[in-house]
Amino acid sequence: MLVSYNWLKEYIKLDLSPEILADKLNMAGLAVAEIIKKEPEFDGVIVAMVIKKEKHPNASNLSLCEVDTGKEVLSIVCGAPNVDAGQIVPLALIGAHLPGGIKIKLSKIRGIESNGMICSAPELGLGADATGIMVLDHSKYKIGQEFKASDPDTIFNFEINPNRPDLLCITGIARFISSVLSLNYSMPECSLKNGNIDQNFDIDKKLRVEILDSQKCPRYTARIIVGVKVSDSPSWLKNRLIASGVRPLNNIVDITNYVMLELNQPLHAFDYTKIKGSKIIIRPANESEKIKTLDGVVYGLHSDDLIISDEKEAIAIAGVMGGENFSIFNDTRSVILESAYFNPGSVRKTSRRLGLISESSYRFERGIDLEFVNMALDRASQLISELCGGKISYNYIDLYPGKKENKKIIIPFDKVNRILGLKLEKDNIKSLISSLHFKINSQNENGTEVIVPSGRPDISQEIDIIEDIAQIYGYNKVDTTLPCSIIDTGTDTENNLFNNKISEIMVSCGFNNVVNYSFKNNKFLKYLSVDNGRLDPNPVSLKNPFNDDETHMKTTLIPDMIKCLEYNFNNENENLHLFEISNTFKSLNVNFTQSPMLAAISSGFIMEPSFNHNQLKSDFYYLKHIIESLYSITNTDCYLKFESPLEFPVFFEYASEIQIGEEKIGFIGQLSREIMHTCKFKDNVFLFEISLNALKKFIDVNNKYRKISYFPTVKRDLSILVGESISEIQIENIIKKEHRSLIKSIKLYDLYKGQQVPVGCKSLTYSIIFQSDKKTLSEIEINKVMERIVGNLEKEISAELRS
Repeated sequence: MLVSYNWLKEYIKLDLSPEILADKLNMAGLAVAEIIKKEPEFDGVIVAMVIKKEKHPNASNLSLCEVDTGKEVLSIVCGAPNVDAGQIVPLALIGAHLPGGIKIKLSKIRGIESNGMICSAPELGLGADATGIMVLDHSKYKIGQEFKASDPDTIFNFEINPNRPDLLCITGIARFISSVLSLNYSMPECSLKNGNIDQNFDIDKKLRVEILDSQKCPRYTARIIVGVKVSDSPSWLKNRLIASGVRPLNNIVDITNYVMLELNQPLHAFDYTKIKGSKIIIRPANESEKIKTLDGVVYGLHSDDLIISDEKEAIAIAGVMGGENFSIFNDTRSVILESAYFNPGSVRKTSRRLGLISESSYRFERGIDLEFVNMALDRASQLISELCGGKISYNYIDLYPGKKENKKIIIPFDKVNRILGLKLEKDNIKSLISSLHFKINSQNENGTEVIVPSGRPDISQEIDIIEDIAQIYGYNKVDTTLPCSIIDTGTDTENNLFNNKISEIMVSCGFNNVVNYSFKNNKFLKYLSVDNGRLDPNPVSLKNPFNDDETHMKTTLIPDMIKCLEYNFNNENENLHLFEISNTFKSLNVNFTQSPMLAAISSGFIMEPSFNHNQLKSDFYYLKHIIESLYSITNTDCYLKFESPLEFPVFFEYASEIQIGEEKIGFIGQLSREIMHTCKFKDNVFLFEISLNALKKFIDVNNKYRKISYFPTVKRDLSILVGESISEIQIENIIKKEHRSLIKSIKLYDLYKGQQVPVGCKSLTYSIIFQSDKKTLSEIEINKVMERIVGNLEKEISAELRS
């Protein structure tokens, strides 16, 4: 935001250099991005009078003028259509320097010598109006004096934070400076003068206003000024607008912009004669309604947009921009002046949707002062009457259906000191609060109740006021101290420790961890031709999904694992072994549950072929080995089992149900052929998914440790003949049944079916290792144990000993 130092000093007395003031404001949190020195960009320009004007003898569009410089009369050729005798004008003499590196020389124009140039505003760098020369005020300029459009000035370019809309005007900046430097500041005179009011002019007889959406327009005020004359603004007004980066247009529009920059209240002026039915309606736009705005563009409106309309059509987009056909023209004589408050969210939504950002929308989006609406209306009305002529209605329309009381916040004194690390006395804290222009409502020994000004929407709780106190007290005055606290050695949560242990096992087995979103991807499931209903009939839906493809929380990790595998294959990455630990979500009536799951997917070589042709490729048994590694961290008497399910789950070509005891913890198997074909996988893909909550049940956190036995081990082989329906886990359970403390390991290393084995039977050979923690086992003891094992096998599953 650009602010003129000369203009600023009209509201607060400052004798600091611009650089020192900028340093103080930077320290207080109001950033000055740039300091711009404004000096005249020309020299050799004087004030002169046109005493005679004639047509150029050799050009119909040029004039030959005689100009009095106070010392002599010069002949000047001028092409401006508005030049005329009796005008006071800026004259660039021979040798003058103008902006853009232009130097005025004696020249002949169509055969006639011109001894200088009568200047327009753009030629002097003073504006954009190139329709004619500048015509100066007789009362302010003396013929022959050096022409100065304005005094030298300094322009501050402030970076205003979005949460401080009160600083988007020059009086707001003055108020902030007064708090920081403990100075008094003044507000402009906003009351109407009796000489400018027509006591017989009742606005209620000329205009009706109706608000149809008080949520988006809590307040609307309007006045009518009649008998105005639209013309150029005086130079002082133009200079202030230009210094603030606003282009002057005409006196009425310039006044509305001036008051906006002064009080942070956007205003709009309508030509009264263009308003049909003498009625203004603040309403939502109709679908497909259109309006042509001041920028000459036709915009299609939406029912969410708030507009200003007369009885027939939209005349402005509320808070954003006015309509072109209802603006101020040179023939305008009666003006409706609007000053209102529009909901920030509504203005922001409309402005962003239309891609239309104006000075007004910029301010309304951040929130203006609801109580300044009528003050700004009076200020602009008075200026219009003074500078444009005309009389003001003695009354004004003020619809204020949404009036609210100012917020009240209690500030505890001890909390101010505790948060800021200070030792301020109570009176000092109250003085700082008062200097922030907050009204103290009540107080006691412990704190004070503060009434927040309506122009501070950023203040919602006590910490906001404490932050303001720190700003004006001075961050540089706060001593640097180290926080005092007891430092404890923290521990990770039990769940995180468990998940970390699972991750370590997976990584040690050659798998890489992946992380995916928690949303079910409907588009990918459709690509895989997976029935969502079969996957989960009642997924958890999202109220505000990011897109139409991710509308529910995922109920399984497997689709994302397939997607990761496909993505890597498409990027020419092979031999992939991936895992993920994440939550899945399910709905139970009105409640929801989230369950931690582990999923893994594997394809390609585990050990790639080398020069001696050794290789190891992923298969079902490799993933089964991973499950056994995970099972090894449990300390349960329940056995790990792999059972054939009645129906293979979604995504699987074939699968086994993973069980610990009678607890089902997940599935393991091969990816279906249809999905492999869809994803164009070259090698078979194997995967599993298990519930970490189910696995965790079998882990006793109170681990018990014992010494490793230093007595020798004894190895015995056992070969038996059993029926094909007998499972391996059933045989292992019988072997361990009575001698669990002595048996250290059981490994099945041979399975045979064929000749010498009866039909419907199979031959299994086990390697059993015995070891005692107390003594060396004798041959006799081992033989007795083996006899009891064989006896139990014969008795329970009708096994026959082969060797």
